Amino acid sequence: MSWPAAATPWSSSRSRPGASDGFGDPLEAVDAPKRARLWRLAHAWCAQHPDRARGREVRLDVIGITGADPATARLEHLEDVPWV
Repeated sequence: MSWPAAATPWSSSRSRPGASDGFGDPLEAVDAPKRARLWRLAHAWCAQHPDRARGREVRLDVIGITGADPATARLEHLEDVPWV
């Protein structure tokens, strides 16, 4: 993955060993309240680091990994996820 130089991506990664583990899709674990909390965290960081954040795009990416074996696991990357 690569981001533009002017981007400050915040990410949340979730993994699940498999579809039959009973926990569901890893992307479902990043629900609306969790996305809102991550956005608040990103904005708080920007407020605390204005020189580093100025002029940068702030976005939330969510990464889901399904499968116990890294060689065959399925990776999903959602870019620029809204907070609601």
